[in-house]
Parts: sequence; C-alpha cells; structure tokens
Amino acid sequence: MKNYKALHIFIITLFTVNSVFAQLNPYIINFSKETHKGDSQSWSVSSNSEKEVYFANNKGVLRYNGYEWKVEMLPKSQEIFVVEVFDDESKIFIGSFEEFGYFQKNNKGYFKYVSLSDSIDFINVRNTAVWNIVQDTNGDVIFQSFPRLYRFSNNTVTTNDSIKGLSNIKRVGDRIFVQSRKTGIYELYNNKFKKINIKGYDLKGETYRDIVAFKNNSYILGYSSLGLLHLKDGVITVWNNSVNKIIKNKKINSLIWDGSYLYVGTVLGGLYIIDNDGNIVDVINTQSNLNSNNIHDISLDNKGNVWLAMDSNISYLDTKYPLHLVTDEISKTGITQDITIFEGQTYLATNQGLFIASDNRNIKNFKLIKGLEGQTWSLNIVDGQLFCGHSKGLFEIINKKPVFITQASGAFNTSYVKINNKNSLIINSNRNILLFEKEANNKWKYSRPLKGISGLSHQMEVDVNNNIWISHYRKGTIYKLNVDEKGNRVIRNLMGVNDGLPKRTGLSVCKFDNRIVFPTDKGFYTYDDLRDTIVAYDKLNNELGELNNATHIIDNDVDKWVVKLPEIALFKLEKEKLSKFISFRFNNSRSIGLNDDNIKINKLEDGNTYIGLINGFAIYQPLGFFEQNYNNPIFFDNISSVNDGDTVVYSLPKVINRISTQINYGSDLNFSYSSLSNPGMDIWYQSKLEGLNTDWGKSRKDGFYSFRSLKSGKYIFKVRAINSMGVKLSEISYVFKISKPWYLMWYTFFTLISLLIIAIYSIRKYLKRNKDDRKILLNKTTKALSEKNRIEKQFNSMKAENTDQSRELAKYSMELMRNNETLQELKKELSKIGDSNRKDRGVLKAISKVDKNLDQQEDPQTIFNYHFDQSNIELSNALKLEFPNLSPGDLRLSAYLRHNMSSKEIAEILHVSVRSIEVKRYRLRKKLGLDTSDNLSEFIIQYKV
Repeated sequence: MKNYKALHIFIITLFTVNSVFAQLNPYIINFSKETHKGDSQSWSVSSNSEKEVYFANNKGVLRYNGYEWKVEMLPKSQEIFVVEVFDDESKIFIGSFEEFGYFQKNNKGYFKYVSLSDSIDFINVRNTAVWNIVQDTNGDVIFQSFPRLYRFSNNTVTTNDSIKGLSNIKRVGDRIFVQSRKTGIYELYNNKFKKINIKGYDLKGETYRDIVAFKNNSYILGYSSLGLLHLKDGVITVWNNSVNKIIKNKKINSLIWDGSYLYVGTVLGGLYIIDNDGNIVDVINTQSNLNSNNIHDISLDNKGNVWLAMDSNISYLDTKYPLHLVTDEISKTGITQDITIFEGQTYLATNQGLFIASDNRNIKNFKLIKGLEGQTWSLNIVDGQLFCGHSKGLFEIINKKPVFITQASGAFNTSYVKINNKNSLIINSNRNILLFEKEANNKWKYSRPLKGISGLSHQMEVDVNNNIWISHYRKGTIYKLNVDEKGNRVIRNLMGVNDGLPKRTGLSVCKFDNRIVFPTDKGFYTYDDLRDTIVAYDKLNNELGELNNATHIIDNDVDKWVVKLPEIALFKLEKEKLSKFISFRFNNSRSIGLNDDNIKINKLEDGNTYIGLINGFAIYQPLGFFEQNYNNPIFFDNISSVNDGDTVVYSLPKVINRISTQINYGSDLNFSYSSLSNPGMDIWYQSKLEGLNTDWGKSRKDGFYSFRSLKSGKYIFKVRAINSMGVKLSEISYVFKISKPWYLMWYTFFTLISLLIIAIYSIRKYLKRNKDDRKILLNKTTKALSEKNRIEKQFNSMKAENTDQSRELAKYSMELMRNNETLQELKKELSKIGDSNRKDRGVLKAISKVDKNLDQQEDPQTIFNYHFDQSNIELSNALKLEFPNLSPGDLRLSAYLRHNMSSKEIAEILHVSVRSIEVKRYRLRKKLGLDTSDNLSEFIIQYKV
C-alpha cells in the first residue's frame, strides 16, 4: 500500500442509520444555503465535469469547485429546473420556465447567459418549463418540456411536438428513451421516434421518473407509484418484490447505477442503496443526518461518489471514505471502553456491559452477555486467553461466556514482567496489581495481588529493564515500581520535577517504540535508563510537529496513533522518520465523539483499526481506498493579469504549455485553482514559481496566489496539493513570459538612436543658422544705431531752434523711446549667440556700442513726458477749468486721446496693460459726464480750447 501524507480531515458530519438494513455507512457532507449562497431548493445536479459540480437551484446555477460556491443567475432571476454539462464543458445548459439556453465564459472570464428560447416563437415556450436536457451521439442538445422537444444543432433551434403527452426524456448509454403518458415508451434515433413494444406489465397512464442501465443488458425503471420495474428484451417485470414492497410507497424520483449499487432517490424516504441482488444495503435519510427525505436528483462524480439535489439543500456522500461508523443514536450499548475480536466474535466493552456480535457491521447486531451487565472497563487477549475487566471483578471469557477469576474492582492493562527470572503476567486494577502465573497446561492463572501499591491506576507499562510504570487515574502522578525478589511486594518511587518531569498534574504514561513516554503540554518526555532520569523526547517532538503536545500516543505496531482531542492522527515510519499519514477530527454532534476518559484505538486481527466512541465505534479500513488509482487533478479556475486597470484573462491549461503566454511587464498576475478531490473538506496547496525560486512555499488552504511586478523573463508556476484523505493530487503548471520593459525593447533602442542622429543633425544646423543670424543681427544693430543718431541730431536741432515746437519734440521723444527698446531686444539676441567666453569680436563690439549709446543719452521717457505736457498745456488748463475734479492722470490721458492715440499705444507709453487704460477711460468718461453713446476720443479731439 502506497503511503501518503495528510494534514487534516475535518469530519463535518458523522452520522448513524436507524434502519434494520444499515451496514457500513458512507460519509455525508451537508451544504446549507448559507454555504452554497443559493436557495434551499435544488432541482437537479450535473457532476460530469472533473472541475466543477453544478446544481439547478431556485436562485440560479450553483457552481462548486471544491473550494468555493458561486451563483450564476438568469437575467430575470428565474428559478432553474435542470442543468447539464457535457463532455467538452464549454457550456452550462439550463432549463427554466419559458426559458432555456446556456451559460458560457466570455473573454474576461465571467459567465454570460445566451438564451436559445429567444430564437423561436414565444408561443412554443409559453406556459412551459424545461425539465430535462440530453445530448445525442451527434452532439445535438435536446431540451424537453411537457408539450415538446427543442433541438439545438449547428446554432439553430428547432421544435418537435409529434409525441403527444410527452412526459420524460432520458439518455441511457447511447440510447435516448422518450416517455408518453398516452402512448408508451419510444426510442429517439436520428431525430426519429421508434416505439418500444412492452410486454408483461400494464403501464397505461404511468410514466417513469427515471431509467438506468442495469446488468445483463437490462434496464431499471423507477415509477412514482409502481416502484422499481425491470426491462429486458421488451419485457417489463417487477424487480425484486421484497424490496419493491418497501420502496414503492416512498415515491421514486431518481435513479443511478454505478455497476455495484443502485441508488434510489425518493420523495418520502430519502436515499436507498441497493445491491445488484435487490438487497437494501443502506437507507440514508433525515435520521441519518440528511437534510431532507425529498431527493430531486442524484449524480455520480468521476470517483463514484454521490451528489444529491434535494428539496432542502445539497448533500455529498463519499462512498469510499476510509472511516466508517458502527453506531446508533438510540442503541443501548452505551459508551465504548474497549473493543476486540476473539475467536471470530467482536466483543464490545461499554459502561452498559459486555456485548458480542458475529457481524460487527451494525451496532444493533451486538447482544449483551448475561452476567456482565454494568461497567466493563477492558478487554485483553493474552496467549489465546480473553480477560475482561468489569466492575464486578476480573473475568475470563470462555466459549462466549464469562468465568469469574477474582474480586478485583476493574481491570485495565496486561503486561509481562520477570519475577525471579520467570515470566509472569500482571494486570492493573482500580486498587492493586494482580499477578498471574502459568500452569502446566500453559494457561495463565491468577496467583495473588502485589502489595505496596493501591489506588486508581488505569495506565500501566513495563520497560525493558522490568520497571513498572503507572499513572494515578485521578491525580495524574507517575510511579516507577519494582517487584521484590520474593514477588510479593512492589517498591514504589514517586517521580516528579526532581526526576525531570515538567511541573504539572494530569500526567499519563504510554509506550512508544519500546520506550516509556509521558505526554505533557510541553511535549513528550521519556525515561533515560542510562542516567535514571526523565528527559524531553526531542526527536519525537520534532517529528510530531504541531501534535507534540498530544495527550496520548498509541503504538499499534507499524501504526502510531496520536491523540489531541478532537483530532486523532495516524503516523507511519518513513525512512526512519515519523510522518503524518492521515488524520480525523471528531465532533460530538448527535452523540458521536471520542470517549475522552478512556481513549481506545486498537488494530485487530482483521487488519482494521477500531476506535471507541461515545455510542459505538468507528472502523478505519484503508485497504481498497489507498490502493485505488484515483485521478484527483487540480484545475486552474482563473489566470489573469492586471495592468493600469486593464484585466486580461488567459486560457486554462491542465498541463505545462509548450508555448509560453506573453504577459506585459509591470502586470499583477493572479492565479486561482481548486480540486473536487474532497468536497467540503480542506485541501492543502503548495506552489512555487520556477524562475523566481526553487523551493515549494508554505501549505495553504486557499487556492489563490498573486505576483506583483515580476522581472522580465520566463517562468513556470507550479501547484501541488494533498487532500484530506492523504492522496497527493496531480501537479499542474503554467508557463509564461514577462516581456521586457519598454525602455529595454528593440524599438526603444531604435528610437533612441534615431533621436540621437536627429539631434546631431539639428545641432549642426542650428549652429550654422546661428552664425547667419548673428550677421543679420549685427547689420540690424548698425542700422538701428545709425537711425538713432539721426533722430537725436534732428531732435537737438529742433530744440535749439524753437522750444515752442514741443509737440514735434514729444513725437521724436516717443520714436527715440521705441528705438531704445529695439536696441535692448537686439542686445538680448546678441547675448544669446554662443557662450559669453566664445563670442567673436564683432558681437562683443556691437554689444559695447549699444551699451555706450544707451548710457550716454538722457532718459527718453522723461524727455517725452516733459515735452508732451508742454505741448498740451492749453488743453489741460481748459479741461481743469470746466471739470475741476479731473486728476493729473486724467489730464494726461486726455492729451493722449487728443493726439488720437489708441489704448494699446497709450499702454506702451505708460508701461501698463491695455485693460488698465480701458478702466482709466471709463472713469474719465464718468467725470466728463458723457453718456454711453458718446465717443470719448471724439469729445476730446473736438473740445475747444
């Protein structure tokens, strides 16, 4: 048997069956609407996909990938009655009221609904509902309502209502059966109906609810009122009258056959599991912790496990779960203290007595042994003898009957010990240790109690040095005992902190790998016989990991069970190191749970391990489960990248791609993945990104991983997992490349080189143009200086001739001002040509002439203001006389307007904005008392002085 490591199996619901037919029960997981996010009522289930299971629900299509549930709703939020996913898994086909079609993923990874009923006349779907969907061998999809069939072929929908009283359509293998309430059963082949001639049973007015293939080329038909019928060679008979009498009144709703068992879903009785001979193996209903007895649909997944769509929520039955319960909530067996198999019989020691059964598959098979009613503590098989520790004393079971040995109040463990170099047998009880010696017939016979010890001692172990170790049942104190030479008394040594034990109460003693060990909340301790002290058992603690503070360790040969309530874990030795193999977690719901006061885990002669429970026992039966070659793949649910808010969804491969997916640099990359290996239970995933790291990351329960801003290069993202059964899941990979950043791309280098060439060419051209511009500026400067000299000469001449020509002088002053501004601009342009240290002599000489010329003359603005005021003094005096509230600024503005100057020209002279001149003009208009229709400039020009 191949060994697998496992982390945790969380048993969500452990159940019992209150039925005379019950044997070993499958494991049930119930999904409530709070979990699956839909409505409580589901109508059908499709588990054809390995990746997801789908449910037709009142709220929409429920999708479950083993990790999370999602709901896909119709545009009008109608309830969905049937859902089917076929082999290619590309579309989710659905049927609803007056609606049918399919969901399909778009390029963003979201499901979008495509209506097929919209493509036909509404009269063909009005007041009808689609309840069944099948696919024929040509790949055409057929939707069935009660009046008619709708065929979806080559993206076209056609209708067929030639069968009157249509009530059902089912595909069984390669055959499609069609039921008419009026005319019988037909087979649909190549879009034609062929009636099947039925003999042996009157089916007039009856319609089957479901039909499945059965052994020997026959079929089983389930009828709501008739029960189970058998069809072979055109002849229908009642299948197995005994089972049909039980099941026919339960109103059959759906059927599934897996080759070994027939699963029958009913309206009133839950799920019946029947073998091929017609024997009821199990009845799963509300008494078995199923949420409802009304089962609408059944589906088998690729591992042979059962999904149920019910009137109230959804359930999953794991028929191959390695842990089976033999228990019953209302049984009278009581709390299990011990269990063993002896001479082909199973003995169950409980607080109600000692029970026996030849068939341990049902708790009801166990019968109480007369005389052993009441508290039964232990069962020990020693050299072919079965000893039973009871509150009445110690008994030996011979021929299924108790034989009294001694009045010992309870008896628990047996061990061999050497006394006077002779092997003896000791059994510890509530009060003392009982000594047994062998007789001539090789049978163990009670001899005497050992003196020197008293008190409760449920746990007892003997080490290789013949030391007897016991722990006090109530106080948890540890004693090391030695038997004296006469074999009558023990020498008692109380072990404590001074001997190496941690300071705490409630210690127990166990035996592991032939060593005495002590479980504590600080880890396991062991006895070091060489130094006669107790030390921390570091090797064991390291190998147990998070369970190193367990309360019990039970060594069943190669199986090592570790208990840390409510979990029990099985460890196995691999390469001289303990590794966790599988673990279970028990809840105490419905009276199911471990017996905290007396943990019993026994591997018995049938190869199975029996675990004592509060009300019965569990059987760990790995054979058959771990040897089966299950395909438990992991699937990528979504692979996407996000860059600057844009999301890209990529294809979802099952294996490593030959061609890498190209992903833009700077993208955030997201992976989500899941597996249907263990619905409702934890799966632990590990991932690594080859190209970034070589080690697998920490185990995580969530199937999601993200990467932010990976460097450019090729990567392989890998995911592996182990499910709660200890089965390793198939590893999956995704190959992708992160592109180089834009500044490292070839086109970037090409662009840069091109820009460099252009820049060199532009600089050379600029330098040449600069040289030409310099010549032009020098010429302009020379002309400007010459013009300025001419104006200055004419100005000085006029000034000398007649000062009354102030008006002309003001005009020339203004020209002189403008000429100076031109010289300033030319100076700036000359200064820009080349570096100041590298200007040629012509440029420097020109700048020097400009500076000298500007420095030697009077300020043109001052000269202008003076002469302008002189030339307009008569106007200013006249205006001041008539309008005494005018300011000097108003008078000067009037003078400018008198000369018919624009606002722009005035602004240049005053070195202000045009807007400021407009405001001054507005204020002057108000002071002069002009209307808005009067022209201010005309008023000033025409004003008589």
